[in-house]
Amino acid sequence: MKSAAKKFLLILFTLLIFSSLSFAKGKFNYDLHELPLVNVANLGYGGYHAADITSFYSILQNPANTGLTGKKMIFPSLCINAAGNLQLISDLTKSLLDKSGSSDIMSKIFSSLASADTINLNLAVDGPLNFGMVNNHFGFAIFNKSYLKAEAPAINSANIYLGESLQMLLSCGYPLSLGPVTFAVGMNAIGHLITEANYLGSTTDLLSFDFNNLPLYRAFGFTLNLGATLDFWKIFRLSFTWNDLFSQFYVTKFSSLKEMLSWAFFNSKNNATTNIGYTLKTGLAIDLPMKNWTKGFISSWALYLDCNDILCFKDTSLLAKNPILYFSAGTEFKLFNTFAFRFGLNQSYLSAGVGIQVDKVHLDYAIYGTELGIEPGSVPTLNMALALTIQY
Repeated sequence: MKSAAKKFLLILFTLLIFSSLSFAKGKFNYDLHELPLVNVANLGYGGYHAADITSFYSILQNPANTGLTGKKMIFPSLCINAAGNLQLISDLTKSLLDKSGSSDIMSKIFSSLASADTINLNLAVDGPLNFGMVNNHFGFAIFNKSYLKAEAPAINSANIYLGESLQMLLSCGYPLSLGPVTFAVGMNAIGHLITEANYLGSTTDLLSFDFNNLPLYRAFGFTLNLGATLDFWKIFRLSFTWNDLFSQFYVTKFSSLKEMLSWAFFNSKNNATTNIGYTLKTGLAIDLPMKNWTKGFISSWALYLDCNDILCFKDTSLLAKNPILYFSAGTEFKLFNTFAFRFGLNQSYLSAGVGIQVDKVHLDYAIYGTELGIEPGSVPTLNMALALTIQY
């Protein structure tokens, strides 16, 4: 108990240091565009599940899992995730395969781009600076991510963000056994260091644009998350998380890369603070005891169901998303503890994935859909992700 208390105090002390640095009064408005960390295995079965305790990434999904996962480690790894308009990809494929029109490939590509209502593109690379460990109900990790996020409402208009982020995680959880029931609570803090460039202009001017004068934003801050899990007979788990219950980011704006490298880290004339809105999430997991029933052929089989924001039903604003977009479900089963097959549903779109595990080396692939609009089918996006990780 004393050890758990010390870990909680360590996280609170770290938060105090971060919050003391975030003292600037807002001089401009800016929303962070940092893309979330990716675990490809989860993406194959419906996204991140609050009651999933199968991997190191479980402590990111729910701090209480730090007290339930047992010893986990992750070593330097690499993950690539790409996303684009589902309708645009479909139209572009049909145009390229159409032999009745022009045979010029470039004209077909530009024709499809010009006819698209909106062009969306996300590209992210996690790693290779990814490592961490969970042991004795305490976890730490460092992750890095490079990302590109682009939106072009028209062929002559684009809003592009290019960024690099470093995240540092401290997490602790405390399990309490009550016979066949285990109750765990946890807390984690994630520190962020983000450098982001923003291009706002015409897509046709990209080739001649002087990127030395591209506006840059540098942000640092933290998020605090709480979680709780009830485990029944090591078969059923019910989890609750309060994500980003407190967050604080200090943002500095620079007119160019030269200015960012030459100025002091703090710039009172071009700085602001911002934060992230909190969400309440709940999830259910069922671990089917298939290993004994199938004599090891099916080494594990899990089912998941989540509501990713309980408060979605209270949002009555004009831009409120359809509540169905906040629900996800999925299943993963493994054969001989080597081959993994995953299926799921997230934001009303199907997802699927496969994985191969050889000792501590994991190779995972996932394909899934996401929705950028407020209604299912309004702005569908196709996503694909591939990862090579070393973890156990």
